[in-house]
Amino acid sequence: MKSNHSFSVTFFVRRNREAFGRAPIYVKITVEGSRVFIPVKQTVEVAQWNQKAQKLRGNSPENILARDRMRQIVNDINLAYDELRFQKEVVTAEKIKIKVEGEDQGKSLRDLIKYHFDQPGKLLAAGTLKNYYSTERFLSEFLKRKKLSDIQLSKIDFKFITDFGVYLRTKSPDKGQRPCTNNTVMKHMERFQKLMGLALKFGWILRDPFIHFTRKLVTKDRNVLNDDELASIRQVDLPDPVQCVVRDMFVFSCYTGLAYSEISSLASHHITTDNEGGVWLVMQRKKTLNTNERSFHVLVLP
Repeated sequence: MKSNHSFSVTFFVRRNREAFGRAPIYVKITVEGSRVFIPVKQTVEVAQWNQKAQKLRGNSPENILARDRMRQIVNDINLAYDELRFQKEVVTAEKIKIKVEGEDQGKSLRDLIKYHFDQPGKLLAAGTLKNYYSTERFLSEFLKRKKLSDIQLSKIDFKFITDFGVYLRTKSPDKGQRPCTNNTVMKHMERFQKLMGLALKFGWILRDPFIHFTRKLVTKDRNVLNDDELASIRQVDLPDPVQCVVRDMFVFSCYTGLAYSEISSLASHHITTDNEGGVWLVMQRKKTLNTNERSFHVLVLP
């Protein structure tokens, strides 16, 4: 049977369904460790089946028919595999099964994610795109938990969404990471919702699975530094030059209101002088790559 490092096809007899010495043949398709099963729709004499060779002994009309059916399924599986690769789609066992059984239900979640990164994702700022990568990684881990490598968009429903939220809340954090708080979970759900909204606009799904989902953020009281506290931070003696840079950027952010991404891209051409000699920082809000974003002005006090 066709096989490589990530794709294999195996025939076997389901002995647990044996009746009167006969059992049905199934084919197992494995892609990157994920597997699905397809019935060959032929029963054979268990005594005539060689599992090691995956062959049927004997030349009875029934056995000849079963062998022909097995060859046809192998051809269909290989054709589905080659079509997916030719179309540059993510090859999964589920997609191959859908093509073989003639139940193509359209785009999958990985198709949607790939399109988002290839097209709309190019308009996102690096920081925003990084957050989408995190959400995609958690979705992949969630699918793996459900023993799936992919899922058709049409099968994503309210239960799938809520189960994903529960997974985010209960998953063990990666090394060096903190557990997901409620607001972190809600941000991942927001990005997931935007992805599904994109699928809805393209007609890849007929209904919005998030229609009954409500995101609830927990409002946090943020303390504001007073002048004395800010001065103490500014004057603290730090032995590490890198820490000094971080401290200076933080203090500069407090005085100007600039975000980290804006401070990190600050250059001399952002500094202008008005007719009265006032010095200003003139920049564009670095959220997207949309050039129509309004600029903002910060007066530099002496």
